[in-house]
Amino acid sequence: MIDFLQGDVFDNIKKLQDNSIDCVVTSPPYWGLRDYGVPGQLGLEPTYQEHIQNIVELFRAMKPKLKDSATIWLNYGDSYAATVNGTKVKDIKNDDRGFVDKPFSTIQGSLKPKDLVMIPNRIAIALQDDGWWIRSEIIWHKPNPMPESTKDRPTSAHEKIWLITKSKKYYYDADAIREPLASTSLTRLNQDIKNQKGSTRGNGGMKSNGNMKAVFGKYQTDENEKKHRQGMSKTRGSKIVETRPKLPSQKEFVNYLRNKTSLKDLVVNTNIKKTTIEHWFRNDEVGFAFPSVEDWNKIKDLINDWTDEFNNIDYGLTYIETHLDEIKNNPIGKNKRNVWTVTTKPCKEAHFATFPKDLIEPCIKAGCPEGGVVFDPFGGSGTTGIVAKLLNRRSILSELNLEYIEIAKTRINKEFGLFE
Repeated sequence: MIDFLQGDVFDNIKKLQDNSIDCVVTSPPYWGLRDYGVPGQLGLEPTYQEHIQNIVELFRAMKPKLKDSATIWLNYGDSYAATVNGTKVKDIKNDDRGFVDKPFSTIQGSLKPKDLVMIPNRIAIALQDDGWWIRSEIIWHKPNPMPESTKDRPTSAHEKIWLITKSKKYYYDADAIREPLASTSLTRLNQDIKNQKGSTRGNGGMKSNGNMKAVFGKYQTDENEKKHRQGMSKTRGSKIVETRPKLPSQKEFVNYLRNKTSLKDLVVNTNIKKTTIEHWFRNDEVGFAFPSVEDWNKIKDLINDWTDEFNNIDYGLTYIETHLDEIKNNPIGKNKRNVWTVTTKPCKEAHFATFPKDLIEPCIKAGCPEGGVVFDPFGGSGTTGIVAKLLNRRSILSELNLEYIEIAKTRINKEFGLFE
C-alpha cells in the first residue's frame, strides 16, 4: 500500500499516528539549490543555519511518530559557496542535484567564495546535538557524476547517506544486505580440508580453515542440526512461537501507567505479584518489562481513561503474531560496507532528480521489517514508495507539490497499476 499526503510536511506529520513508523528514507530539498515552484518549501531559507534548524525541527516533529526501533536514512549532497553575486541554479531536466556552486546574497559566517559548505556534516552534528544517534556515514559513490568544468579541485562524485536512529537499540537486518564473498574466498572456504597437505601446524600437517564454520554454519543444513546438535529438539522448526511486534515504546507505556495508577494500587487490586508489577514501572531498559497479555487484561480496566492513547497501548500490548521457530543457518557473505556504488538514473517523467531504486533498496531491507511502514517526508516522484512495495512494505509519502504527486502516481501505475 502506498499512501500520499499532500501539503506542508509539518502539517502532514501531524496526521501520522504516534509510534507507527518503522523507517524513514528521504532526501530533503538541498539548501539554495533550486525553487521547486511551491510556496513554503524547505530549502529556500536565506541562510544555511536557518535551513539546518528547519531540518532539526522536522526531525523533532517526526520523533513521536517513530517507533523506538525505527531507522532514518537521510541523503544529502554537499555544494560549494559561490561568489556574492551568484545566480540561482535553474531547474534542469534529469539533472543531478548535487555539486553546484551555491549562490549567496552574502557570504555567511566564516564561509568564503569556493568553500565547501559541508552542509551534510553540519546537519548530522546538529541532529546529534539534538539527541539523535548518528550510526553510520554512508558514501553514495556515483560512477557517472555530473561533469564539472572546475580545474582547481577533483570532480565531486559522491553524496552522503546518514543512518540515524531514535534509540541506541533499533531494528537492523544485516543479513538482508550482506555483500557476496569474492570468488577466491568462496573457493578457500569450500576447500576439502581433510585431504589437503600443507605445512605442519601442530595438527597432523593439515591446513586449518577456521572461517568455514563461521560462514557456512557448523551443521550446514537444518536436518543435520536436528540430528546432531545436543539438546536440540527434533521438532525444532515446527513449533509455533508467539510475538508482540507492535508494543508501544517503553517511555510511552511507563509514563501512561505512572499517570494512571501506582505500584501499591495494582498490588492491592490484583492478584499479581509485586515483584512482577515492579518491572512495569521501570525507566531503565535492563529492569523494565511489559506485562503479559494475561496480566494486562487484569489491570487495564483499572486504568482505562477511554483516550486514543490508551487504545493504542492496549492494541500494542494485545496484538499477537505467530510464526514457526525456524532454524536459520549462518548467512553467507560479508557485512555491507559503508561505500555504495550506485549509478544515477534519469527519470523521463520527472524534471527533477530522483533517487535510484538501487540506493533505497538496502536502506529498506536493513532498516524496516517486512510488513512495516516506510515514511518519506519529501516523496517527490515516489521512488521510496515503489521500492517499499516491491519489498512488501507499506509506505506513506508526504509531498508539497501536487504536480509531483501526479508524476509519482503515473510511475506507480506503470509499475503496479495501483491508480488505474
